[in-house]
Amino acid sequence: AENDAVDLLVTDLRLPGGSGSDVIDAARALAPSIAIVAVSGFLDDESVAERAARQELHFLPKPFSEQHLMDAIASARRYVMA
Repeated sequence: AENDAVDLLVTDLRLPGGSGSDVIDAARALAPSIAIVAVSGFLDDESVAERAARQELHFLPKPFSEQHLMDAIASARRYVMA
């Protein structure tokens, strides 16, 4: 993401007043090559599951450790570089 101001997004899928999916869509529109880690205590959003299956983002279930987060970030960045 050489020309993008932001190259990584970590977002919860459940947000007050909105959804992580909306944030993901907005981020993708602004920075198509952004690496994305979506976190949640449960995965009830089929579009996120489909995106994870296509390796457009990395889904990280809660709870997670700092190491799991670092691994998810590395994985999401590999998706972008692939």
